[in-house]
Amino acid sequence: RIYLYDRDLPGSFSVPSFYGRGVYLSSLLSLKFRYISLYAKAAWMEYYAMKEEKPGKFELKVQMNFIF
Repeated sequence: RIYLYDRDLPGSFSVPSFYGRGVYLSSLLSLKFRYISLYAKAAWMEYYAMKEEKPGKFELKVQMNFIF
């Protein structure tokens, strides 16, 4: 297994593990307005050319912070 420290939404992190051959892509978006901060993370993992079929995975996380 190969482990990767991946940036995540504020206050959290993720450490996905990888097996064999595959592709991993992630994106983190941050929008800040006067009283609201919006964060979104999308991640996609797909395996290919493996003896054993392994399903891919898509992940979407959204967080909204209000400032009082």
